[in-house]
This record gives sequence, structure tokens and C-alpha cells, in this order.
Amino acid sequence: MTRSISDRFQNVEEGYDKWYVSFYDKSQFKDTKLDDDMDDRERFDLGVFLLDNSSLNPIDEKLIDDTPASMRVDGRGKVVYYLAFAKFSRATVINTQINYNKASLYINGIQVFIAPQQALIGTTNVILNFSAGWNMIEIISNEGNLSFNTKISKHENCEQFNCLVAVPTQHSAKIREQGAYLNIYLDKIVSEVFDSYMEDIYDD
Repeated sequence: MTRSISDRFQNVEEGYDKWYVSFYDKSQFKDTKLDDDMDDRERFDLGVFLLDNSSLNPIDEKLIDDTPASMRVDGRGKVVYYLAFAKFSRATVINTQINYNKASLYINGIQVFIAPQQALIGTTNVILNFSAGWNMIEIISNEGNLSFNTKISKHENCEQFNCLVAVPTQHSAKIREQGAYLNIYLDKIVSEVFDSYMEDIYDD
């Protein structure tokens, strides 16, 4: 599940070896607690970002290079969302170090890392498990950022790294939404016609 992005990011070629990053005004977010534990207030998970605050629009969007320096964006006062897609020639495990600041990391929707309450900012090693084919990588940060010490795009098994290859733009998302309503409407018409036809048969 990904958010739709601005229509100005429609050229897939611009996404090669880059991350898509969007910034959101933190003051607009709902309660950020993950559960009843008050110690979790400083952290965001994917559910809080995508579901509990799905109607929010970013105050800024940009593409950044797949480098540690570029990924260290200024997240002060913001919630930051990173997104990229990586295609691997075979199942691959990457053991790498990350620098994090109140952030969580996901691969294919599965949480790989979340900053512990006792160390919201720091450096640690993580194991990244990628499947053969395309993989989605997402990062959520609460007023911070996250960067890898390894360029995923340059791994020997990584065939492609592109942040725009599967991302819906606002325009395409709207088209799909309208298409879904149209299909529901057509299904309803077909059902009504069929019911009417069956009634006529039984009436005869």
C-alpha cells in the first residue's frame, strides 16, 4: 500500500537510483501512539501513517539519490516518508548499518526496524531480506530521517532501483477510483437486468 504522489512525478526514468521522499506537517497528524504504552508516542509505524492519517497531503515532495548523505533529510517539525522499489535477480540478504532518527523501516510491508524508545537516535545493524523480483522499501520518520551505509541500488543482485516504477500519481489514482465506481455501477446494472429477465421467465 502506497500513497499517491504529485502528477509532476510521472516520468519513470527520473526515478532510477532514487528515493521518493514526501514531507508532512506533523501538527496535522492524529494521536501518534502505537498502543497504550505512553513511551511509544515518539515513534511512527506504517499503519499510523497510511491509515490513521490517509487524507493528509504532503507539504513537499522530492526525489533524492540513493546515497547516505542524500537520505539524511531535514525532518524537523515534519513526518517524513521514503519510498523506493528494488528488483533483485534472486532472493538476497543484505547485512548493513543504518543511521536512524526516530524512524521505522519496512520491506514489502513488513517492519524490519523501529527505533527503540531507549535509543530513538542512533546507529545499528539490520538484516534486509529481499525476494527475487520487485521489492518495496518504505521508511517513516518522526521529525528525523534514516540512511543506509550501503547503497542498495549498487548491490550485485540489484537489477533495478526506481522510486517511481509502481507509484500511483494523483491523476492515475483518481482514474482507478472512478473505474472502480464504474465497475460497481455496471455490476449493479447487469444484476438488475438479469433479475428482471428471470422474473419475466417465471411470469411466463
